[in-house]
Amino acid sequence: MKQDWEAAFKPVHEIWKQGYSTTDIITTFARVVKNFECPENIKLEWLKEVGLVHMRVNAGAHGLLQLDAMVSKFLMAAKAQ
Repeated sequence: MKQDWEAAFKPVHEIWKQGYSTTDIITTFARVVKNFECPENIKLEWLKEVGLVHMRVNAGAHGLLQLDAMVSKFLMAAKAQ
């Protein structure tokens, strides 16, 4: 929500480097987004993006690239608010 791109990507990359699976990271994002305090339209946009990323990763897309795209979409949705 703060529009800090570097701060948004850094934790995702750190978790990725620790060896967590992309699916686990996406699942955790879904849980966090559901309980995150923000406007409902942003929350719905984020949940939609989580679902799309999950689908792409399951279809074989590169995990870190998809996570970066998801974080970018999160930031763009928050900025549009």
